[in-house]
Amino acid sequence: MPNQEITTEAATAAGLSVSAGSPFRVFEMNDCDWHVARSLEEAKASYLGQVCDDDENVREARELTEAELDKLTYWDSESRDPESFEHWRCECGAQADGNCRWNGQAYEHHHGYPAGHVVMKNISRRTFREELAKRIADGLDKPESFATTEF
Repeated sequence: MPNQEITTEAATAAGLSVSAGSPFRVFEMNDCDWHVARSLEEAKASYLGQVCDDDENVREARELTEAELDKLTYWDSESRDPESFEHWRCECGAQADGNCRWNGQAYEHHHGYPAGHVVMKNISRRTFREELAKRIADGLDKPESFATTEF
């Protein structure tokens, strides 16, 4: 699946709701796993069918709050080193490489005078809300695993 930039603004402009009123919501199943489904009951049934068969693992499952959707970070790469070149792309399409400069928070790609250095976007990291919007845009139609801390 290609990397796509889906922001909350883009999702809203496309008519996609990523708030409590959307059909799909994100549920914290336990300390390690999150699942996306239309209801808590559907999330539990899907999780128990796909991930484990122990009801104990979903006893305290709950829907994420709006604030948590904006705070939690989703990574779609096994490398979580923020300085790894694979995560960074410029608005011009250039991938980060040894010619880019690290400013302590992001890579900058030189565009020459007068533009100068342009801050690159991390294409592997986004909020849970942005990842949910991306999945909805990609045609999410059934419950599935959303994120895990386990590799």
